[in-house]
Order: sequence, then structure tokens, then C-alpha cells
Amino acid sequence: MKKLLFVYLLCFATFTSKAQTFNQTYLSDSVQIKELSNKQGRNYKIINYDNDNYWSKAANNYFVNYNDSLEMMNVLEINNRDYAFKFGNKLYLLNTAFHYDYDTSFNQIFITDSISFIYYDIVNRTESYVNIDDSFIYLNNRYLFFEQSKEIAIVSTPRIEMMDENSVLNSNSFKITILDTLGNVLRYNKIDKRLHQFSFEEQGDNILISGVAYGTNTTQLEYKLYYINKNSLELVDSINVDKDYMYIKAINDSIICGINGIYGVNIDI
Repeated sequence: MKKLLFVYLLCFATFTSKAQTFNQTYLSDSVQIKELSNKQGRNYKIINYDNDNYWSKAANNYFVNYNDSLEMMNVLEINNRDYAFKFGNKLYLLNTAFHYDYDTSFNQIFITDSISFIYYDIVNRTESYVNIDDSFIYLNNRYLFFEQSKEIAIVSTPRIEMMDENSVLNSNSFKITILDTLGNVLRYNKIDKRLHQFSFEEQGDNILISGVAYGTNTTQLEYKLYYINKNSLELVDSINVDKDYMYIKAINDSIICGINGIYGVNIDI
């Protein structure tokens, strides 16, 4: 039976040691708990497309490689990065840098400084990045790695302010951008359809997008499914549905499974 890994992050006002040690605090037939002390930050499992067991982010600056026995194979210290997936012995991230400013009427506005595709070479311990023109990607974005074609798909929508009716009205399109693993833009399309909160998944020859489209304000909602051809990035079909999916997963070319906004599990055919 595989064991489960729990990494505890114990935070103190002062740190007494800089040594990084994972201490085993519990062991049974089905559960093993290891503790990383004196660290804080995000903790999540990285999607790994290589054959070197598992990778997780274990604290703000630490990425851990471990096996089924929870033996630590590798530990990387990388500052201020939230890498999402690993392929070809590299960690990958789409990063947006931004700041707030004020317009002439002293209304706070959101300014995008850069959108960067960042990858870290684990063998050489080097980080590289490519800045992507923001004409290709809106600020609100999600991305997936397509393993078969070795491409990164990005779906993005404009940022809206929930209390600003004009920002809702003006958010009437979304973008799909395809990158290679070096950050080069391979394909791009802007689709003149409304889409705001969303998730997406690869399904056969299509990109399936499930989302919410606001009307003239944030209380008028339409739930949408968009089918986009992966190669042409043209809209194949759009369907009005009775739910949105926070997370979706394609089971095969005709069945999807997802969790909707009230955490119900639905299977659609």
C-alpha cells in the first residue's frame, strides 16, 4: 500500500537553524508524516510528466522530489516561484507581474508589468524566461501542458472589477495561446465571446472550456461550454448549460467529469 505524505510547516518568529531537515513524526502501514520545520508558504503537488517519481512545493522556496517510500531524492531552493508542472527535467511556470496605480480621477487601477514564461533546468540549476507580449494573453489566465504535442495551452480573459459595471460590459472576448516549451508563441486566436470565471481541459482534438459569462453585471450569469479546435483555435461549438465546472476532466472523447460551484460531482455525456 502506498503511503501518504504530509508535510507540516511550523512557523516561528525567529529561526534558529538554516539546515533543511525532513523529520519523520509518524509512521504506520498506510501513513507516513514528515515535517519541515521553521518554514511557511504554499504547499502543493507539481504535475510531473517525467519518470522520476513525485515533485511537490513544500514551502515558499523549497521543491522536493520523493519516491513511494517518501525518501527525499532531491531538494531545490528557488525563491518566489510557483512552478506548476515538470517536463524534460525542467519546471515550468507562467508568471504575471503587476502593480496598482491611480487614474486621473484617483480610481485605483491594475497595471500589468509583464507576462513571462519561466522554466528552471534542474540538472544545470539555471532559470530562463521569455517575456510574452500582453497582446497574446489577458491578465486572468490558466494554462495546461498537452503531453502528446508537447505544447502549453493558455486560456485567458480580461480582468474585471466586480463592482465596476463598465469592466464587465467591456469584457466581451477571450484569448487562446499555444506556446512551445521554450516560450515561443505557436498559435493564437481571440474569440469574441463572453467568458469570465472558467476552467478548461484537452478533449481529443478540441480544447473544452467550461465557464461563466456575466451579462451586463455580475448578477446576470450564463453557463457556457466552448469547444475550440486545438490546431486552428477556431470556435467549433458553444453550448448553454445549467452549471459551470470549477474543475473538469475529460474521461474520453464524449464524457467529461467535473466539480461545479457547489462542489457537486457531475458526469456529462
